[in-house]
Amino acid sequence: MARLWTFGVVLIACVLATLGAGGILSGERCDKLEHCVHPSKCVETNNIILRSAEFVTCNKFQVCCKALEKKEKPTPAPELENKWSQCGVINKIGLQSVNLTSEEARPGEFPWVVAFYNKGQYIGAGSLVAPNIVLSAYHIMNDVSMEDLRIRAGDWDLNSDRESFQPQERSVIRIDGHEDFYIRTGFSNLALYFLDTPFQLADHIRTMCLPDSPNAFTVDDCVMSGWGKKKFTDEHYSSVLKATQLPLVNTSDCEFLLRNTNLGNEFKLAEGLLCAGGNENEDACTGDGGSSLFCPMTEDPDRYVQVGIVNWGNGCGQRNVPGVYTDVFYFREWIRQKMEEVPHFPPQPTVKPCRQMGDYR
Repeated sequence: MARLWTFGVVLIACVLATLGAGGILSGERCDKLEHCVHPSKCVETNNIILRSAEFVTCNKFQVCCKALEKKEKPTPAPELENKWSQCGVINKIGLQSVNLTSEEARPGEFPWVVAFYNKGQYIGAGSLVAPNIVLSAYHIMNDVSMEDLRIRAGDWDLNSDRESFQPQERSVIRIDGHEDFYIRTGFSNLALYFLDTPFQLADHIRTMCLPDSPNAFTVDDCVMSGWGKKKFTDEHYSSVLKATQLPLVNTSDCEFLLRNTNLGNEFKLAEGLLCAGGNENEDACTGDGGSSLFCPMTEDPDRYVQVGIVNWGNGCGQRNVPGVYTDVFYFREWIRQKMEEVPHFPPQPTVKPCRQMGDYR
């Protein structure tokens, strides 16, 4: 019994000594009340420290935790970069292996190309320049109501579901067509189509880059991709996405070549237009209206920048007859301004076919 009593005295003495030393049961002094925690919540229990007398005192079941005291105010973690956020990136070998003809794109090869549908019928194409914004031609809205318009991204064969990936469709809630669009010359033939919901980016759905300078791209290996006719005399549009390599043609050469057609010797290319093609059977055609013409970046040939929008042409695929495109760089400031503006709904013009200069595509 005496031994037990003696042990108790020693234990009490140890506790009192601990209290006097500022231990766990004594109520430690700490700089901030929030640093007073139960020992089980202090990661650095072995590094528990005491604070001077002018600070707060923890209760007897807490310690002043050095780990908490040293921990700075957390800074928001940077968002992980979306792996699909980089524009102009192609899938060189496609996203699945299929048999192709020479003029067909690989499945998922050009992930910014979108298809326009009016009441379920394909009418043209465009390019995704932001997850919720499509750049295309304005003339494809001839006799088309915005309420009947649907835009599909991430497709390849429009008439089947043999792709290993799923397309997405969106409605259009706003159309900003260029105010100076002129049907007779194709001047200012471009529009931005704003979607009700952004497309969800993926390997087969990505955005296209816009040019910052006329030297941002090379001019010899450009590509036009759309679902238009393969030949002018074809009865139907192509169901599989096409890929047509086209060199850019300078303005003076283009005017000279087009003056040798039924356009006549007085033909002059309007401002804001550029030309591409001129090789036999290599051209955009009917149904490609609004499709993008894109070229490799000068500094990164594995990425592409959009330089043109399919506008009009004189027939399709004729030798020494280039196709005509809206010059994206020429309208770059208008495009950027509209992309940043408060939403509004401009009136849609009445677009009537005009064959004076050529055929709209």
